[in-house]
Amino acid sequence: MNAIIISSPNIHNTSIIFAGFCFSLTNIYVSTYERRCLTLVSLFSLQLPKRYSNQEKILFYKQLAVLLSSGLTLLQALQLMGSSPDSRLVPICRLLEHSLQQGLSLSAAMLLQKDFFPSLAVTLVSAGEKSGQLTTMLKETARYYQQLEDLRDFVVKAALYPAFLLATAGGVLLFFLFYVLPIIASTVSSLQGKPSGFLQGVLAVKAFIGNYLPVLLMLLLFSGTAIYSYKQILQQTLLQLPILRTLRHTLLEIRFCRLLSLLLNSGISITKAVSLTASTLDDQSKSSQLNYFNQKLSQGMDPTTAARYLPGLFSPLTLELLSIGTNAGNLPQMLEEAGNIQEQRLQQQLTKIKELLGPSLLLIAALLTAAVICSALEPLFDLFTAIPEY
Repeated sequence: MNAIIISSPNIHNTSIIFAGFCFSLTNIYVSTYERRCLTLVSLFSLQLPKRYSNQEKILFYKQLAVLLSSGLTLLQALQLMGSSPDSRLVPICRLLEHSLQQGLSLSAAMLLQKDFFPSLAVTLVSAGEKSGQLTTMLKETARYYQQLEDLRDFVVKAALYPAFLLATAGGVLLFFLFYVLPIIASTVSSLQGKPSGFLQGVLAVKAFIGNYLPVLLMLLLFSGTAIYSYKQILQQTLLQLPILRTLRHTLLEIRFCRLLSLLLNSGISITKAVSLTASTLDDQSKSSQLNYFNQKLSQGMDPTTAARYLPGLFSPLTLELLSIGTNAGNLPQMLEEAGNIQEQRLQQQLTKIKELLGPSLLLIAALLTAAVICSALEPLFDLFTAIPEY
């Protein structure tokens, strides 16, 4: 039987075309896979700084708002912000850019970077996306955090001056106790005088410290560790002092008024806005009060009536502006005004405390130093008076 061999040029050409199509498809798949791998490698190679400052976060919101206002798209704005080689914001911009290219919204992309974006900022950006006012909300978010940062800086600067005076007075006192007084004591002893009881006590303390310095350092380290471990309890105890409790209440009220005003302006309902505000406060008691206040609002009460069930939650001024804003229909503006007035009052209170505390600490340090010097020089005065006159 003879074999029948079929040879057709059409079949040969079809085979060549099919092989070329398969080769092209393989190249496309491989190149796409390589691009994805390179993208993943470049993303994993981005090293986020361990900690971003608040000013860097504020700068991000401001820059993004300005670029969007200039007409750039969100992706173009992030690409431009991520092209600066010297900016610490480059890694976060690259990560957001990649998330947007995957089809995520800006708020969803921000939610993946919780180390940089707090939940409040994500909520505000999400509200801006839904209302079509993303640029405005970015500007308002930057303004809100800038106000908090300015207020924090003012409080820190107001506390630094008394702390510096206290540390300086303590250093001077220790210098006299452990350097000057031993010299005076040795002088008294060389003149065959008898050191006073105070000088003897200082010399005994100095000798004890010299003999047991390693043990004392270990005890100091242990005490510092214990204080750090229980710093929350210590902080809560200090905040129960009348002056600190009043200042903290004012700080929380300022933060509440400004944050609630910002959330209401973004289009969020008042019950959700109060709930978000309560979750951002680092005071359990105040958060519980705000949650109870929110329950009253959910029952249909107006803010002024609901606030009356919680005496002490708001100051009389805030209650008055809250009532005006509720009746006039401009509650966000009145809350913003209440926050501004309370901040001015807080700054005035801190300035007065600083003016009173500084001279008081200087006076106390001067009195202590004078008492130490007088008690140390007393044996010398006795020796001089005992010298016979010729």
